[in-house]
Amino acid sequence: MRLFFFLFSSMLFNTTPEHAVPGNPGYDHFSPGDSILINHRQDGLTSEWPADKFETDLATDIKFAIDNDGNNLYMALKIANEGIQMKVMNMGMNMYIDLKGKKKENRGIIFPVREEKAKNAAPANNEQKEEDPAPKKSIDKKQMRSTMALHLIYMQVFGFDGSGKRDQGLNIPGSINVAFTWDSLNIMHMEYLVPLKMLGDSISLKDKEISIGWKLNGMYPSDNPAYYSQQASSSQHRIGADNNPIIERETIIREQNIWKKHVIKFTR
Repeated sequence: MRLFFFLFSSMLFNTTPEHAVPGNPGYDHFSPGDSILINHRQDGLTSEWPADKFETDLATDIKFAIDNDGNNLYMALKIANEGIQMKVMNMGMNMYIDLKGKKKENRGIIFPVREEKAKNAAPANNEQKEEDPAPKKSIDKKQMRSTMALHLIYMQVFGFDGSGKRDQGLNIPGSINVAFTWDSLNIMHMEYLVPLKMLGDSISLKDKEISIGWKLNGMYPSDNPAYYSQQASSSQHRIGADNNPIIERETIIREQNIWKKHVIKFTR
């Protein structure tokens, strides 16, 4: 009987808590903001994320979600519209983390990285080119997408260690990671992982409200509002493909911003 009581007591008082993070005393117990535990895989697909974790940006129809565990901050995007996908891959996108819960852009990740040739793609004046009346060959969108994805092999990070912008691979153990892919419905998925140790210690981060933002660069420079406005007003049609959401051409052209608050939760 005494032996049974001893074994029972050992199990009761020495069992590791369900949400413990081995080897990390600073962040040993965690509780994501809504208490839904997610087994994050960081494979580019967002299938492990519950559907109700996502919110939708109405302008772009991008679905986004934020989560944290005891070690990392996670962000996920689902981009259904092919026009927005092409915009992101061609013009680049920035993700920001503001630890003061505002909308500061001094810390973040640039991915995809905007190519110089894309920056200079806008015409120098307001003249519009006449459309070619000749019938155009159908474009293999999947092939074009695959070709573009071959160049998405690095990101730029800035503001995490007080240094300037630097290039970094997408999958670096112990550091910031980004993964992306497409599913069978041609929806683009993107996942970010940021180690909490790069943002602060457990004491400073506990119950801290932060802001996460994304900036989708526009196809035309924002410092040329005359051309920008003319392009949007001269084309009233809407852009969509297959079962993708229909998006105004103005949304494809102009810069888009998405911001969301997140409270980092820990329990001891």
